[in-house]
Amino acid sequence: MPTLDTEKRLCGFEEVELGFTHDMAVREAQRCLKCHEKG
Repeated sequence: MPTLDTEKRLCGFEEVELGFTHDMAVREAQRCLKCHEKG
């Protein structure tokens, strides 16, 4: 999961984990939960 740059983490109170884009979420959902292979 994408995260906020370290410098920005130290200067404020923004969310550290930025979340997935739609495409990233689809790719993650296509992985096998046990072996991390697509399919």
